[in-house]
Order: sequence, then structure tokens, then C-alpha cells
Amino acid sequence: MNNKEALIRQFNDAFESRNIDAIVSMVTDNISWTVVGDRTVKGKSEFKAFLNEMNSNKMKFDIFSIITHGNEASCDGEIHIEGKPKYAFCDVYKLSGFKNPLITSFRSYIIKIE
Repeated sequence: MNNKEALIRQFNDAFESRNIDAIVSMVTDNISWTVVGDRTVKGKSEFKAFLNEMNSNKMKFDIFSIITHGNEASCDGEIHIEGKPKYAFCDVYKLSGFKNPLITSFRSYIIKIE
């Protein structure tokens, strides 16, 4: 597993465990997150505030694939949220650096499947 793939795996693991401090530590100060069809948040403080607003129900991620190339990565899978329908997701990331990369932006495509 390369550094970029490890970052994406750790990022999604932190989402699954609702570890907001860990999530925020893996992004740049000028992070931009677009949830397609919903909203875009920009900057670490707005990003952290959005994370705190999100549903706090227990989540389980089934990751199907993580693909990295250059300064980009993608991850897809399913999200199971306690008491909610199942969702399919695909996140497309832009990364900074190669040795110790951080996430500079990402787009999330989320579809209810159950």
C-alpha cells in the first residue's frame, strides 16, 4: 500500500469511527469538500463545523476500491448507517505532496441504494 492509498484508508476509517480530530489532521488548511447536489464547504474551520453537524449514528464503511495516480485518488464503497438506508459512495480526492500527502479537496457522490 502506498502513502496515498494509506491516507485514503485512514481518512475513511476516521470517518467510520467519527474521529473528527483525525479527519481534520489529514486535510490542508484550505480544504474544499463538495457533497455533490448538497453543498461545498471550504477551509478547515467550516469543514470541521460541517463534520460536527453530520449524523452521529454509528456508521460502517465497506470500501470496494482505492485508486491513486499522481496527486489524485478515488475511493468507492457502501455506507451503512444505523437506522438509515444503505448508501453507495464515490469520493474523488486531490492530494498535496507524495511522501506525507494531505487532502486538499474532494468531491463526494452519494446515492441511496436501499
